[in-house]
Amino acid sequence: MTLTFNSSVLFGLVLLFILLLVGALLSEQESRQKLAEANQKLREYAMLIEDRAI
Repeated sequence: MTLTFNSSVLFGLVLLFILLLVGALLSEQESRQKLAEANQKLREYAMLIEDRAI
């Protein structure tokens, strides 16, 4: 009985760890996407300002 309980607890902890890891990876990917979009907008604004300055 104790072995079954220990296995269940271990399985639950491993599952929790995997869920947290996947959540962190998805959040990181979303942050990278937002950063890439912001970077693109800044490049476009910089080019617009450069064109107006000439």
